[in-house]
Amino acid sequence: MRPLYDDGATKAQEATRDYVLRLDGGAGAPPLPSVIGGKITTYRRLAEHALAELAPTFPALGHAWTAGAVLPGGDIPGGNVTAWREHMLAAHAGLDAVLVRRLCRS
Repeated sequence: MRPLYDDGATKAQEATRDYVLRLDGGAGAPPLPSVIGGKITTYRRLAEHALAELAPTFPALGHAWTAGAVLPGGDIPGGNVTAWREHMLAAHAGLDAVLVRRLCRS
């Protein structure tokens, strides 16, 4: 379930699917980010937007980096999941094999 931003549309299917980011908090108070709407496919853009808005409060955050970062599991050598799973089983022989296989599928 995803809350939609009330943009004045008369029907839910006409409402914007983009997110709205709001920062609440008074003078001297830490900002409280609220996200309304959005799509799962834009979560990286949303995260970078949120951090950019919070940067004045947290100057040590650094620069945006997620746009080009590989997601966990996206860096399997050669894309060969079977070979990677076998490598992980050998590398983590102390763990239960069923658990390692399940984690590899995840």
